[in-house]
Amino acid sequence: MARKHEQAMADLVQALGPVHVTLHKAEVEQTLLDAVYYADHNEWGLGLEILCDNLYEFDFPLPKAIFDQISTLGNLWGIDQHRIEMLRELIVDGGSKV
Repeated sequence: MARKHEQAMADLVQALGPVHVTLHKAEVEQTLLDAVYYADHNEWGLGLEILCDNLYEFDFPLPKAIFDQISTLGNLWGIDQHRIEMLRELIVDGGSKV
């Protein structure tokens, strides 16, 4: 089961990879590394919480598909829904916020 969660986090981080060209590129890259680190140590929820908080703080543009992936994992791992819902305002459609 742990391997499945680690893979889910790795898939999410990989999906975010091509999108993370922002003003906070270095910080976002570190956030992605931290998320993988926590997942590797069976702390998937903590990794996802940190990821959500930092994506929001950096005003990171999120494609709808990635938001949906974060939401699905958040529900699976029991993340506070507020952390997920605050990302909804970051959803972009073709490069502009929805």
